[in-house]
Amino acid sequence: MDVRRSADFYNAAGVCEMTDPASEASAFAVQKVHEPLAREIRPGMRTLDLGCNAGRFCFAMEEMGAVPVGIDCANVPLEHARLLAAKRGSRCRFVLGDLNHLPFGPDAFDLAVFPQNIIEHSYDAVDRLAARLTTVLRPGGKLCVSARDELLKHGGDREFLDRYDAATGRVATVYTIPGKGEFEGSCHFWTAAFAVHVIGRRLRPTTVRQLPNGLFWLVFVNDRSA
Repeated sequence: MDVRRSADFYNAAGVCEMTDPASEASAFAVQKVHEPLAREIRPGMRTLDLGCNAGRFCFAMEEMGAVPVGIDCANVPLEHARLLAAKRGSRCRFVLGDLNHLPFGPDAFDLAVFPQNIIEHSYDAVDRLAARLTTVLRPGGKLCVSARDELLKHGGDREFLDRYDAATGRVATVYTIPGKGEFEGSCHFWTAAFAVHVIGRRLRPTTVRQLPNGLFWLVFVNDRSA
């Protein structure tokens, strides 16, 4: 992911009804994984939302008993999340930063979540992120990933699959925001098996589960010794 381009896009997009944690319309994203995520949360658990946008997963994890931190590269949704946290009296904390360079010390978190946004990141970027999480997560800490499987979704669509670069899994994309212009981005061809292979080189996979809604729920454990 090009961090600058991504930040420009999400800052221009701002916060809409579908991403605003204060709106019932945004609840669908958390509802898709609420059951398996709630199983992982313990009271007082320090959690990290990787690519938090306006914070809907952070607020959901707080309701489950966690003490969440969200990190994102775009300041506009983060400012919205901070205002909402202040209104709610929330302990959620929101950090402007880059997933390529997590600004947290050793053993800072018990659990990290990477909810449905792995598609925005290359294989190399996710490998680097997983390597950094071996330090940021405490020994025995977990990474939870929810993701769609691009092969299952588009397996019969030859024209769609041919858009991806076979070596990198990347396809360039142009997004148009009315009144704001066009923004260059990219997505990557991820499958559950790819995610298990890439992240599994750094963190041990323990759960690979396809949810009724079609998403895959993957859990990895940090086997680093204290």
